[in-house]
Amino acid sequence: MGSGIHFQATQWGIDVKESTRSNIYEANGSLVWDLYADYVSGCAIGSRKASEAARHALESSMAALGYGGALAFVTLDVDDIPLGDVDLFTLVEGIDPLAVVATDATAAARLARAYRQNIPVDEACRIFCRNGVAFRDLEGMLETPEGKQRAWALFKKLPRLGK
Repeated sequence: MGSGIHFQATQWGIDVKESTRSNIYEANGSLVWDLYADYVSGCAIGSRKASEAARHALESSMAALGYGGALAFVTLDVDDIPLGDVDLFTLVEGIDPLAVVATDATAAARLARAYRQNIPVDEACRIFCRNGVAFRDLEGMLETPEGKQRAWALFKKLPRLGK
């Protein structure tokens, strides 16, 4: 599982595939990507694969807030094989994102179990020393103009980076 993923750590300016992996963080990040590549498509976690509209909303919102354009999409279940709580924790910690986004209530509940903490939906929170936001249903919110405004308002609860 996991061969073929090419991860560019753009926040550090490192191309892990071509690096010597001499940095412990590079080596750990590369290992995690290799192990969990089938589940990975910043860090957005959803119970199902994100639609094109959701991916675009996540990428553009996070970029507008200064988190950059490189966003990992984590799906909790691939080919009926769920990502376990320990694996989810290992994956997120290995990726080491600046912020974590749960795209639906199921993902928020799984993060809560993996991190052994409360993660409220439709609110911003801290997830193991990281900024985070958990949506009840981001996909559903994107279906109406009012929902899109509510989603953007929730994204804006994450601290703006830079500037």
